[in-house]
This record gives sequence, structure tokens and C-alpha cells, in this order.
Amino acid sequence: MNINSNIFLAIHRVGKEKGMFDTQSVHYKRAFSYISELRKKKEYEKPISYEAVYELLESIPKHEEEHVVGWEIGRSMRTFDMGMLGYYLYSCSHMFFVHQKLIQHQFIISDTINFNLEFKGNEVIWTLTTPYSYNLGNQRIFRIFSIIDIVYRHNIVCNLVHKKFSPKAVEMIYTLEAKDSREYLEAKLGCPINFSPAGLSTITYHLEDVNKYVPSYNPILYHKLEPIIIDTINQHNESMGNYSEIVKRLIMSNIGYFDFSFELVSMKLNMSPRNLQRQLKKEGTSYIKLLEECRKSMVKVYIQRGLKNKEIASKLGYMETNSFIRAFKNWFGKSISAYRKDP
Repeated sequence: MNINSNIFLAIHRVGKEKGMFDTQSVHYKRAFSYISELRKKKEYEKPISYEAVYELLESIPKHEEEHVVGWEIGRSMRTFDMGMLGYYLYSCSHMFFVHQKLIQHQFIISDTINFNLEFKGNEVIWTLTTPYSYNLGNQRIFRIFSIIDIVYRHNIVCNLVHKKFSPKAVEMIYTLEAKDSREYLEAKLGCPINFSPAGLSTITYHLEDVNKYVPSYNPILYHKLEPIIIDTINQHNESMGNYSEIVKRLIMSNIGYFDFSFELVSMKLNMSPRNLQRQLKKEGTSYIKLLEECRKSMVKVYIQRGLKNKEIASKLGYMETNSFIRAFKNWFGKSISAYRKDP
């Protein structure tokens, strides 16, 4: 699980400016060791472990309210805090093109997220899936990070169109149980906030608010940055080890909401399907084998959560429940009902 070091550094900068961190805590000192190393080596586009971010957020004293911390950090972060990608987005011509580029180059931000853009009538729905977030041990950190994500994403849109406005609605991947938390964030964002039963972090906009040209559009900068962005993604791929692990990490991070086409995975890695296929073959595997490994791993989690066969089949990308049932028997040598009784 990795995130672009620029985002980590931005969270630190904003939190430090606002005096949010206990700089004497063990967690802060661990996080700051990451920061010192990044600055020393000038690695500002490096993918680093999410653990560094968690350590930093762990250093926020318990008396600091989650919704306030998340809002203050998210709203103070800038589009440029994504590093090179932020400048690239500012050079795009239109907001829909911005979203397209975020989807195409999302791997430069993190290897555990999946952007999606959907149009429904006069609504534009910007979704971010981060299923790995459910595995965070510290739910307080998870909640703070989720709020930062929502607020920062909305802030990016406002920055790019040079206009402050409210979303139509927001869905979060955890329930805002405390009334004051919900009221605080709804007042700040200016829209209702609901829980997403699908586990999606979603911002819905009125079409007219985001059907906008980007005032800072710069075609010269855009064409200069495009090859650099692609080269950076390629370097990230190489630095994260073999391609089998990269593909599995990408699948596992988005399983349940992911289009499992080989072409889409190739696009996210900035590789042609043929080239990725060749790389996987060198490593003695294939995309189908990796996908099956991920499905086999996740099915146990879904059964433990009590999901029905039809729901599991859908989450694992099967068009028909019967196909999933047959695959399950091949994997474990027993029926799903027998497995539920005796795992």
C-alpha cells in the first residue's frame, strides 16, 4: 500500500502550521524520520508506505476532534500538493479532461485507489474506492483520513475552476454517528452527508458546476508534462518489484468495484496489454491466474461477513452466480454451503 510522498508531505505541512501534531510523541518522531529522509534525498514523487501517513495522524492528540482535523487539513491542501500531477491537472483544458487524467494516471497518486466518473442526468458523480481502508486497525485514523480525502478532492475541483461552491451531496465509507460531526461537516461543505452502504467515497455535483473549462489551461505545459508523468509511472512500477505483485495489489485494492478487464489494468500501469502479458509470462504467471488468486483470497472475507452467494459473485466480477459456485468448488474442493458450516 503506497501513496505519493507529496501528499504525505502536504499533510505534514498543513498539520504543523495548524499545531495539530504532538511533536514529542513516538508516532510523530517516526513519521518525521520518513520526512527527513525524503527531504535529504529530494524524493518528492516517490511512492511511500501508507504507514508513514498513519504514524503522522496517530500523533494528533485524542482531544482533537476527528471532523475538525479532517476538514482543516483537507481544505488547506492545494492541487499542487499532488506534485507534478497537480501542475499537470492545472494545464488541462476542461474539468472532464481533468477527471479522465486522474483515472488514467491514478497509479501515480496511490496503488490502492480507483477513481471513477459517472454521469446521471444533470449529476456528475466522482467516486473513489479504497477497499483496503477497511483493514486499518485504528478506526480514528481511518475516519480522519476519509474526511481529508473528501474535503481535499472537493478543494481540488474548486481550485481548478477558480470558484468556491458546494457539492450536491457526499457519501462517506463510514457512518458519522455523532450528530455534531455530521452537522459540522454538512455546514462546512454545504450539502447533506450520507453513509455509503457500497463502501464508496462519493461526491455528487450539479453538472453545471463542473462542466467548466480550466482557466489556467496551458497546452505547452500540458504537452511537456505528459511524457514526464508517463515516465514517472514507469519508474514507480519498476521500483515496486515484479509485475505480478503490482497487478495483484491493484486488483486487491479495488476488488468489489473493479472492472476486471486486462486492458483496464494495462492502462493503469501505462503499458500495452501485450507488453504486460509478456512481463507476466516472464514471471511464470498470467493475468487470469493472478485474478483467480485474488478472488480465492477475498471470497473467504466475504463469506465471513455473511454475504450471499449472489453478492459475492458480483463483487468478484462474475456475470453469473453459477460460474462463481463452480469456481469455488474447484478452489476448495467443497460446496459453498459446506464451507460455511466448516471453513
